[in-house]
Amino acid sequence: MDILGIVFALCIGVAISAACGFRVFLPILIIGILQRFGSDWGLPLTVPEGLSWAGNGFILLGLGVATILEITAFYIPWLDSLLDTISAPMAVIAGTVLTYCVLDDASDTSRILLSLIGGGGSAGVVAGTTALVRGASTVLTAGFGNNVVATAENGLSIISVALALFVPVLGVIFLVIFLILIIKVISYLKKKRKEQSVQPEAV
Repeated sequence: MDILGIVFALCIGVAISAACGFRVFLPILIIGILQRFGSDWGLPLTVPEGLSWAGNGFILLGLGVATILEITAFYIPWLDSLLDTISAPMAVIAGTVLTYCVLDDASDTSRILLSLIGGGGSAGVVAGTTALVRGASTVLTAGFGNNVVATAENGLSIISVALALFVPVLGVIFLVIFLILIIKVISYLKKKRKEQSVQPEAV
């Protein structure tokens, strides 16, 4: 068993799973497109063999439709918050499955455990934190600021999956930095909400 190889594969899985925490289908769609057309475009990357299925034409078509629907839905006020309750468990499942596919050199037991903890865990944490930010945005801006949050999530999902495929270690570092920043953002939003609730009493 190649420990370094497993660690490297785990970094890919965790970074991809984090991308699924932002958007469930977009990262898989990007992987499928790169799997199918990356060599034609001369891109210096090799999609992990365990994810080669994403390049299938029918799967790409389904992923394309699902991605468009998902992204569009998150720009609809109030529906976006409802979708968080659905997309979060879907992200955990996607992160677990994708990480399992990447860890093809690990033993069965460690493969399952690492997929659940590393893949499902990172996807769940990201999905949960973004849901908190969206909830705070809904309260503070009556939902009007949620489009900004949705756009940021789209961009962060693309960045995460790009790092996962090109520089996996940076993808994990990016995830850690994101979590630190998001904790600070949530603290700031809670402080602003508290200030808004205190102001009417002071008048």
